[in-house]
Amino acid sequence: MGNPKAVANMVSPGREPPAARPLDRAESHKPLRSVGPGYGQAAPMANAAPLVRADLLRFQRSAGNAAINRFLQGEGTPLGSPAATGTKRPLLYRGSHGKDVRVLQQRLNALGATPALKVDADFGQKTHVAVVAFQTAHFPDDKSQWDGKVGSKTWAAIDDASQTPDIEANDAAMGDKVVAGMDRVNAPGSTADSGVWYAYNYRAYHPEKFNADMESGLADATYFERKDFMTWKLKPKMSASAAIRSWLDGLTIAECYTALLAVEYETLRAAVGNAAFDKEFGSADRETPEDRRLTLAPKLAAPGKNRFMKQADAAKTGETGKAGDRPASVGDWFYFMNHPRYLLKHPAGAWQGENSVYMGRTNGIQMWAGMGTDNNNPTAPSTRVTEMEMLNAMVAAYNRPRDSDDEARLVQVRAENGGVLPDELEPTKKFFPDQLSGPSDILSAPAEKLKVKGLVDDDFERKGGFDARAGKSLDANAVKALRESGGEE
Repeated sequence: MGNPKAVANMVSPGREPPAARPLDRAESHKPLRSVGPGYGQAAPMANAAPLVRADLLRFQRSAGNAAINRFLQGEGTPLGSPAATGTKRPLLYRGSHGKDVRVLQQRLNALGATPALKVDADFGQKTHVAVVAFQTAHFPDDKSQWDGKVGSKTWAAIDDASQTPDIEANDAAMGDKVVAGMDRVNAPGSTADSGVWYAYNYRAYHPEKFNADMESGLADATYFERKDFMTWKLKPKMSASAAIRSWLDGLTIAECYTALLAVEYETLRAAVGNAAFDKEFGSADRETPEDRRLTLAPKLAAPGKNRFMKQADAAKTGETGKAGDRPASVGDWFYFMNHPRYLLKHPAGAWQGENSVYMGRTNGIQMWAGMGTDNNNPTAPSTRVTEMEMLNAMVAAYNRPRDSDDEARLVQVRAENGGVLPDELEPTKKFFPDQLSGPSDILSAPAEKLKVKGLVDDDFERKGGFDARAGKSLDANAVKALRESGGEE
């Protein structure tokens, strides 16, 4: 059967045009010098509990650098106060209800509660079990804390965990995390209620649950509102960290570009920590302006549109290398295009190309993965493929006859053209080859722009195979800036 997500890749050409010093973790437990009286204090700091850099680091991440500067100048909130530590939260336990429970459930989901909790503001048995699991993991030597009650100590541990990044904010660590994210998207085990699917695949494998609205995309309505085709916006007062985990867990119906964008955002979250990610993109316990709330949509990974993305080196230089030896770093995102006239034969556009991540080398061979890629090898199945395996899959997709989605698209094009099908789409007019003999037909086809009324009006040249212009990755400098500021505006 192969990878069910590989039935069809409903993609669009994912190409876009080029477009206060943090505390040292190694010093986090050295005593701080006296910094003067805190806000509203008449007594000097000498009368307060001793401070360590870990306290200041925690305050920096929760309140931002500006608050740190005000505090050091004697104008800000002292570290020991409830506003700095978050200790003045209500005690929550089984039977509690309300907005604080809702925040708790999202914070636990963002930290990986398994199974994810329903965000219903009801502290029931499942929330109790998730709290105990958290307490067991974070207080392994203090069984008295394993009571399922969320008091000041558990809240503080949740805060600490939320402020602590999962990975380093450098190219190598983030590249590895993107690779793991692609493996996660393509992992076997997706069900009718989980995983990331193409609409085409979900309809084929779960027709009893499919409905026409899913063609435009589906994501967890707890966190997201769908705004347009394959476009989602985080709802108000919802955790962006919990939301991106939910999107990748599914059930989600999307296309490959948005799936890769979600993987990039999950990598960003891991590199900056949940607290900073939520302050930047949407939080469970504070209002975030709509224009800043997490948005997943086609083309939003473009460097220049997304401040956390940069062009890959190949995109800057135009260097393409050769098949099997492309100029790519692990985790880089590129695009492989099918035959330039694929859209004329298959106007629904299911396999125009593949948004792909460079996964590194296996036995010296470059490997790639996109949403639903499959090597079609029953004895050694893998969602990581060579460039030639990807091109062979594109040839097979091109050579298929037009399907019902293509025919439906042709009806729309005819309507745009007064009931007449443009010659470019008429097989007898020979504007496009009926069959390809192999990858060489894709690679040797001349680059061109397509223009067919009602179907396509390109502003870029289509060239089959590896497209260096599309190369991009997370910008380590921008990620580090967010990590160090804690999400401060």
